[in-house]
Amino acid sequence: MITCEIMKDLLPAYVAGECSAETREAVEEHLATCASCAKSLWTMTETATTVVITSEKGTDDPGFTVISSVENKPDDTEEEGNTAEEGGEPAVPQKPGKEKTFRSVFKKNLRMTLILLLCLILIIPLAGLGILSYNEKRGEGYAFSNLEGLRDVDTFMKCLQKGDYAGAVEFFDIGSMYWKWMPQEEGPSFFISEYRLVEIGGANYYIPIGSSLLKSAREAEPYNKPGTDAAFWAQVIIDDVESWHESPIPEQAFEDAARIAAKTLGEDVRSVDILSEEPDGPYTYIRYYAQDGAVYYRSTVNGRLSEVEWMNAALIPESLLPVYIKQHNQEIDERNKKSKAYRDLGVDGYTELVKDKYIADWTELETYGMKMKSYSIGKPYRRIEIQDPFIGPIENEQNIEEHWLVDVEVLLSIDHDGNDETAPIEYERVFAFVMDGEYLNVSGSVFMYSTAVYGEELMMSAVYFDHSISPDPYILEMEINGYYRNEYYIKEVYY
Repeated sequence: MITCEIMKDLLPAYVAGECSAETREAVEEHLATCASCAKSLWTMTETATTVVITSEKGTDDPGFTVISSVENKPDDTEEEGNTAEEGGEPAVPQKPGKEKTFRSVFKKNLRMTLILLLCLILIIPLAGLGILSYNEKRGEGYAFSNLEGLRDVDTFMKCLQKGDYAGAVEFFDIGSMYWKWMPQEEGPSFFISEYRLVEIGGANYYIPIGSSLLKSAREAEPYNKPGTDAAFWAQVIIDDVESWHESPIPEQAFEDAARIAAKTLGEDVRSVDILSEEPDGPYTYIRYYAQDGAVYYRSTVNGRLSEVEWMNAALIPESLLPVYIKQHNQEIDERNKKSKAYRDLGVDGYTELVKDKYIADWTELETYGMKMKSYSIGKPYRRIEIQDPFIGPIENEQNIEEHWLVDVEVLLSIDHDGNDETAPIEYERVFAFVMDGEYLNVSGSVFMYSTAVYGEELMMSAVYFDHSISPDPYILEMEINGYYRNEYYIKEVYY
């Protein structure tokens, strides 16, 4: 028989499930007859097993008790077996040490799991905030100041993709475009009174007052007669090289003037045929017939096919200056008419006109078979722009602007001929978005061509579109000139 003193040593091993089968049987026999040891076991196993202590029926000693151990089970299992109160054999606890070990481990793991989840909930946002702060500092990637702009870029592209052009145009600040791009009224910029009439080589020319070539009419006297003006025209050639201007040289004086200028410049100044393959530049001249019928040699510094800018020349023939002043001032008058038309529209009328034209242009492209199949938004990057590159860095501190930009690669599909048997043409374009404040600014364009065959003579026409992704601010110029800026007619071919 095991004594209570020995039980004190055996109970921990029994609870832990580390004793042998014989020892476990002996312990359980003692517990069935000893209330004190049974209470010690109950204390060690907490609520794993409910230990019921009752007076044994039929005993004369009211202080004598027996132990009845009842395991916590559902109601349907509690009816099984006899309890001490019902006169049956007392229920014996089943491995309470193992049950306690399992419960303790489960609680511990559950607590650790909850702590880990709480840490993750706290760490992930903190890590995200750290990344946004780092990208803000280095100017690349997702940052606090570009998240809203990226969302607007994505929404704008979705509008274009699903054909919601009215929604897309709302992302542009057209009101600011009105004030920024509206032409200002101009006044006449050329007057004959600003020129001095002089005689060079037997012909009259107008030269701007204050010109470094001739500061007074008296300085022109050595070059008045024919054949005495080569040195003067040589100086004109030299000044044009230094300023990249284009002053036509009279035919009769060019050869001698070119030879004199070449010695000073250290370069061969020569005339070339208009069809020659020599590169254009300030030292090559081609034959030129002016509007007054005279023959000159003009520099190819601005190209061979461009018009001569007489108003930017060192001096102008007497017969041409009034014509060019009138022509130039007429152009100013035309620009002023357009400027007044813009002012008459007002910002609201201008905004509605630009929006309507933007929607119409995209709708027209869609009717010709253009679709936006997909797009992908790249990584944001920051660009620093100096507003005035001609002043020093210290003075320029107030003129530096930073912009967040992002490139969007777009896959476009064009069914240019409407023929089901012909596969649509696909090509990629990249649009660069500037994400500043409430509105977007974007550069890039889509282009397509459309062909059509019609009529008994099998005439085929082709129309080429080059459409800016952003609204065009010069809406009135397109209407006044009678064509759309984004549409150019190419050709008609008869078969």
